[in-house]
Parts: sequence; structure tokens; C-alpha cells
Amino acid sequence: MKKHLFNLDAYFFKAILAILVGLSFYNLYNLLFIPSLITIITFALMTFLAVLILICGIYPWYGLKYKGRGIETHFEILLFITLYTFLIPNILHVFSVYCFTLNIILAILYTGFLVTNVLLLQLHFQDKDKTPPSHYAHNES
Repeated sequence: MKKHLFNLDAYFFKAILAILVGLSFYNLYNLLFIPSLITIITFALMTFLAVLILICGIYPWYGLKYKGRGIETHFEILLFITLYTFLIPNILHVFSVYCFTLNIILAILYTGFLVTNVLLLQLHFQDKDKTPPSHYAHNES
């Protein structure tokens, strides 16, 4: 089961990601009819932050030759954490359980993730060394 839940190439992961995108659009549409403006804002903020983390995790920063190495390892770990934690409030919102506190907690968590991602990407773009990612950690002889 672990190889299905935590593998980017698994169909289960891609199905969960597709379901999550559909649930997010459905919930964002349904939140327009709720009188609580703060719930709408926190859910939209949490969704925006989660989408940015998912984009960082899916984009191949080193090309397809070095997929899953270097900073991509960190992004993949955050991708799974974000995916599964973002699924919880989306499922709750489908059943009309609007948890403002959970939205705030996840928005703060995702903000910390994004700060780390921005720092790693800044270092990645400043690096002028042509050594392949994880060159000394992987044995390719």
C-alpha cells in the first residue's frame, strides 16, 4: 500500500490529485453562497498556498534526466504532505462542515512550506556549478 500512497507515478496518487482539484473547485464555488466572509477568505488562501506547493512539487526542476534528485526530493515530500492534508478540509467542506481553525492552521503550515521552497529555489537559481544534482550521493558508475 505504501508504494501506491507515496509514489508520484502511481495511478492512485494521480487519481487523488484529480479528485482534489475537482473538490477544490466545487468547494470554492459553494463557498460563495456562505454568509461567513472569513471562511471564504481562509479557504481561498489555503487553496492558493496549496496550489503553489503542488506546482513546486510537480514541476521538473532539473529536467527529466535527474527527476527526483536534489531539491526535487524535498518538493516531493512536501507534495505528499500537502496533498493529504489538503484533502481533509476539502472533504469536510463537501459535507458542509466549515472549520475556520483548520483552514488557518493549514494556511500557516503551507506558508512555512512555501518560505522553505522559495529559499531552496533562490539557492537553486544562484548556483552556477554544473555538477549534476546529488552527484556525490548517487553511484552511477
